[in-house]
Amino acid sequence: MTALRELKPSAPAPAAQASVVLVQDHVVPSQAKSGHVLSRREREILGLLANGMNGAAIARELMISSETVRTHVRNAMRKLAARTRVHAVTLALKRHEISLN
Repeated sequence: MTALRELKPSAPAPAAQASVVLVQDHVVPSQAKSGHVLSRREREILGLLANGMNGAAIARELMISSETVRTHVRNAMRKLAARTRVHAVTLALKRHEISLN
């Protein structure tokens, strides 16, 4: 929010400029350095999906709940603008976010 205060309060800020300011304030350093859009956990889970595991098997493997797996997949889909899990895996492979083992 401090970034928004730096913009002139007398004139409305263009939406694009405000978005850039907000995004710059919230970039996770490890993601900025690596060039990845997805978090480490999202990449891990999409990688397991790409290698044939289903959500329940991933949950058991990573010792997390199935709901947590679904949340990571949903977040990855949103970040990649994917319509389905398969689409998310395909996009992640094309963008070199994940690789097949």
